[in-house]
Amino acid sequence: MIRKLLLSLLAVAVLGLAIFAWQCHLKQEQVRKAEEEKETYESLNYYTGTFTIDDYSFLENGTGVAVHWKSENPEEDALVRKYATLKNADRPVQVTIGARNANYIVRENMKLPSGPNYLD
Repeated sequence: MIRKLLLSLLAVAVLGLAIFAWQCHLKQEQVRKAEEEKETYESLNYYTGTFTIDDYSFLENGTGVAVHWKSENPEEDALVRKYATLKNADRPVQVTIGARNANYIVRENMKLPSGPNYLD
C-alpha cells in the first residue's frame, strides 16, 4: 500500500515537473520569437509592404488618378510602425504606399536596410 502511494506521488511529481519544463520552454520560445521580430523590424530603413488597389478615380483634368491602396498584410505593417519607429524616432522609417513617379503605378514588397537609389 505504501509502495503504491509512493509510486503514485512520484508519478505526479514527474508529471508536474514535465509540465513545468514544457511551460518554461514555451515561454522561452515566445521571448526568442519576440526578440527576433524586434531585431528584424528595427533594422529596416525602407518598407513598402504588399498593397493592392482597392479603389481609384481619374482626376477631372486628366493628369492622373487618385488611388486608395489596401494592405494585404496589415499585421506586418503594424509591426513595422511599432518597432521601426522606436529606433529612429528622429528619422522614421520611410513607408511607401504606391508609386513614386507620376508616370506609373507600382506596388512592390520591399524591406530594405537602407533606402533605394532613384534615378529621377
